[in-house]
Amino acid sequence: MSELDLWVDEIADKFEGAWKLGRCPSIAQFLDGTSGAKRAALLAELVRIDSAYREEDGEKRTA
Repeated sequence: MSELDLWVDEIADKFEGAWKLGRCPSIAQFLDGTSGAKRAALLAELVRIDSAYREEDGEKRTA
């Protein structure tokens, strides 16, 4: 795993942890202070996690 992958996993674990505690975490807050490739990689992972939890809660996704 690359340093970027490890960093994304670390932040994504915190984001997912918030979901598991029953919170609805803000993707924007987790992206705060990031830019470039780091931001893009993190955004993709957070959106994936967010979508999965929202779908599990019965929310329908819209484009």
